[in-house]
Amino acid sequence: MNAEQRRLNENKSPDEPWHFWGPYLAERAWGTVREDYSPNGDAWNYFPHDHARSRAYRWNEDGLGGISDHKGRLCFAFALWNERDPFLKERIFGVSGPEGNHGEDVKDLYWYVDNTPSHSFMRMIYRYPQSRFPYEELVAQSREKAPETAQIVLPPGPRLGDLVVEADHVGKGYGDRVLIDDLGFKLPRGGIVGVIGPNGAGKTTALRLMAGLLQPDSGRIFFDDRDVTSLPAHARVRLGLGFTHQIVRPFYSFSSIENVMIAAGHRHTTSPWRALTRRSRQAARERAAAILERDHRVHVRPSRPWRNAGHRSSG
Repeated sequence: MNAEQRRLNENKSPDEPWHFWGPYLAERAWGTVREDYSPNGDAWNYFPHDHARSRAYRWNEDGLGGISDHKGRLCFAFALWNERDPFLKERIFGVSGPEGNHGEDVKDLYWYVDNTPSHSFMRMIYRYPQSRFPYEELVAQSREKAPETAQIVLPPGPRLGDLVVEADHVGKGYGDRVLIDDLGFKLPRGGIVGVIGPNGAGKTTALRLMAGLLQPDSGRIFFDDRDVTSLPAHARVRLGLGFTHQIVRPFYSFSSIENVMIAAGHRHTTSPWRALTRRSRQAARERAAAILERDHRVHVRPSRPWRNAGHRSSG
């Protein structure tokens, strides 16, 4: 057992809570929906970057290379100054939705280089210019870009084959606020669609509607020429329609291959746990090993097939 494995074992005890601290602090909290108290739902203009250094957040905090406790109550981050800028560099800068290419367009250069599963070691690279940071210039350049040059649109053609997912006049709202209004699209087999928009535009809501995690107020959803509007999420998964969250987390008590085995077996059984029963375990294991080796170049060693997935730094 190496030092990191010992730390992970210690983490199970309340006396050595390694995961109590970690890189849980956001790089940007300004312009987000949870900080929006405007009367018209305009998150970008209600709390822009210029306000972040002089206003207190209600629900968030942000910082450069920051860490916090697991509940975000006590936060630490770097504050930089090059003796040229009019204020400290304390958070990521970007252009808002009205200013740039659909919003959330970060203008800083940074990389997350390393992180152990226990967060005992974390490393990040951030490039801060020693000349004045070009805040105004970046906003001006972004505003000058025409919408047709800011993105590349590849419309699906007949060569992509039959339709897989179709939304027909789908609508969804909460109270008197409409998030999805008359949504309609057709996704062909092999096609790729990017859903782009500012915070609060309804992007995640649209995806959750397709996956069955939410039910639409109006309209219909089709998958492989079948009306799946009334089907719950687990039924759509068995048909082959799934949803992946922005932050993917494995079952930490399972090994890497066991995590894939559940997904490999879920589509073909009436219950996800039947993938791990004695009758179908070998078939699910063989399929999971093939997926890991083909898509992720991970070789499953027979001598250590059940290694805990929590030991992998990337989850």
